Amino acid sequence: MQGAMSENIRHYLEVFRSLTYDAAGSGTPHERLSRLVSRVATELRWDVCSIYVLDEAGGSLVLTATHGLDHRSVGRIRIPIAEGLVGCAASEEKPIFLANAAQDARFRYFPETGEERFVSMAAVPMMRDGRVSGVLTVQTVEPYEFSTADRHFLEILAQHIAQVVDVALTLRSVRSSRVHAFHGTAVSPGIAEARVHLFESSPDRITVAARGFRGLDFEMKLFEKAMSAALAEINQLVHQLNSISPPAAQIFIAHRMMIEDPMFQQDVRKHISKDSESAPRAVAKVMNAYIEKFASIGNPVLQEKSSDLKGLRDTLLRLMMDEKVTRFAPEFEEENMVVVARELTPQQMFQLDASKVVAVLTEKGSESSHVAIIARALNFPAIVGVEAIIDSLHPEDRVLVDGASGYVFVNPDEDLKKQYFARMEENRRRVASIDAELTGAAIPPDRVESDVFLDANIGLPFEIEEATKKSFTAVGLFRTEFFYMQHRMWPDEKVQRAFYARLLNAFPTDTVAIRLLDIGGDKFLSYLPAAREENPHLGFRSVRLLLANPEILRSQIRAIHEAAKETGKIPRILVPMVTHTWELVAVKEILLDVTQGVAYPMGIMVEVPGALFQIEEFAAEADFISIGTNDLAQYLLAVDRNNARVNHLSHPLHPSLLRALSHLRKSLAAAGKPYSVCGEMAGDPISAMALLILGYRHLTIAPPRVSEIRYMLRCLPKELLPTMADPLLSMGEAGISEKILRLALREHAPLLA
Repeated sequence: MQGAMSENIRHYLEVFRSLTYDAAGSGTPHERLSRLVSRVATELRWDVCSIYVLDEAGGSLVLTATHGLDHRSVGRIRIPIAEGLVGCAASEEKPIFLANAAQDARFRYFPETGEERFVSMAAVPMMRDGRVSGVLTVQTVEPYEFSTADRHFLEILAQHIAQVVDVALTLRSVRSSRVHAFHGTAVSPGIAEARVHLFESSPDRITVAARGFRGLDFEMKLFEKAMSAALAEINQLVHQLNSISPPAAQIFIAHRMMIEDPMFQQDVRKHISKDSESAPRAVAKVMNAYIEKFASIGNPVLQEKSSDLKGLRDTLLRLMMDEKVTRFAPEFEEENMVVVARELTPQQMFQLDASKVVAVLTEKGSESSHVAIIARALNFPAIVGVEAIIDSLHPEDRVLVDGASGYVFVNPDEDLKKQYFARMEENRRRVASIDAELTGAAIPPDRVESDVFLDANIGLPFEIEEATKKSFTAVGLFRTEFFYMQHRMWPDEKVQRAFYARLLNAFPTDTVAIRLLDIGGDKFLSYLPAAREENPHLGFRSVRLLLANPEILRSQIRAIHEAAKETGKIPRILVPMVTHTWELVAVKEILLDVTQGVAYPMGIMVEVPGALFQIEEFAAEADFISIGTNDLAQYLLAVDRNNARVNHLSHPLHPSLLRALSHLRKSLAAAGKPYSVCGEMAGDPISAMALLILGYRHLTIAPPRVSEIRYMLRCLPKELLPTMADPLLSMGEAGISEKILRLALREHAPLLA
């Protein structure tokens, strides 16, 4: 058994996806869960796999499904909480791994199950929303020492199965015998149901993304309009880039030559007139033929040309899509849509009509990706990492999106929708209760809230108004890249100045920290072409790109300076991803040159591990410091936040990250400069509580998260935090730290637990 199991460790993650279909397939809940435990047992080669579901009313765990034990015991075995190994795993919220289970004092034998021949046992609590919902067990006939990898993956598997069990039980009253479901990573909570909108520019999906032929005259005029609009965009880009980056301008000059090429135009018109193809399909066919030809040539320069042509193809398709004729036939247009895509760049997110989009699904991405951050800011449900969903959908399909569990149901029936919307109503009542707790009452002096400062963390223009509605008086981080992503070409300084003036005027009584353009990694501007890099997150990005393109930096600083003069405000300037003190000094020199000697408070983002050990040097040059936990965690743990295959290796309560943040806070306190935390950790009650325990008292959070954080601050007594610091920093597992924090929240802030 030992050898067989070690061979199968790598299959744990592969099993997760298949469990989704077991939960949502045909049959009763019992049949669905029986398939689930059988799949886990057979594919991972355990002799027994069982699920015990918590019956809160009865205070016991009920054997709900099993593979390997006597099936007649299902529904009959009820284990009181804290009794036996299964009960102890639930009551202590702690997994149990035993090579010889019968020798443990907590062991209890149930003769009805026929388990006398099984020796080793693992009992892992299944958690939903921070509470135990059941216990997953596996057993073996031969003695088996559970390896570290076994323990880790079984805990991940238990959390995944907790969601699957929840869905299976939810489906128990659905009339349809089959419900097609998908599962991904939930990144923005909420529930929505609407027709799908397939957002996909990939050539192999153009038949789904485009509509049929609408007549020769219509298609020819559409093609001509798209070419004219593309040439206008390209000419303006060439004009701007000639002064900033002549090599980049040459890329778009080549695009212009391609569009003006008579052979290209002739081929497209031929497909329209002779083959009765729609203009988008004709363009896609011709461009894809060129792309394939260049890609097949061994010359690297010509292969790079293939990539350029993809961008030109997508530009033409986008311009034709602006006419609202290429995605769906009119009968498929909806006021509410669920956008489904392979992946969405921040630019593409901004192209969406927020008044019509009710949810977003992507096949790629992670919880800390920029798509997730933007979805949370827009306050609609989002799920990423939903593998293979696009190829399974049709334009007429409707989907139900559960942004809390990560489940997507295709063409759900009325019973299922009623159950989910009842959950949504329950959550609304919880949110209303939190808001009621915050209304009117004075801040108790013995609570944490009286010592903590909360600033807004925003980037989308509409968030300015959202922040003021949520009573924010200051902005600890304004991410300017999203403003620039909304434009198809570099905005002139008049447009920039007007925007920054609007931002500064919205917060007349306090400070606004404006982060300089943070481009690179997984963020880019369509009008600022970047060279391909093997490791873009470690490459030419952020302050490195700004200093290499000083005209871009100068343009942004001039616009901020002019807005400051117009409004009479003194903004703070935040420099992203600083790794050397000279970078900060260089930006200062450019600022003083542009403003003719007018200085503004300038700070740095601490986002790379190296900065942890240079705080004294940075503090000597910086006026304030902001800690970006998203990138800091990514770099510290070497986990790409956009890679779903390694997401399970990252956790905001990872011991290394917590200890690094503790070390950093002590260094910052000694340096004597103001500091705050602006990453996603600050906006989640569990990880925000960890930051408070570590000594942080200035948090920068997104407006939608503020009510929960304020409620937590109002509930937590000041004397609690110092007592939790040593236990938190001594924990060797993120899961144990999370348990400690959840127990504290459950006691003091029950509406969050």
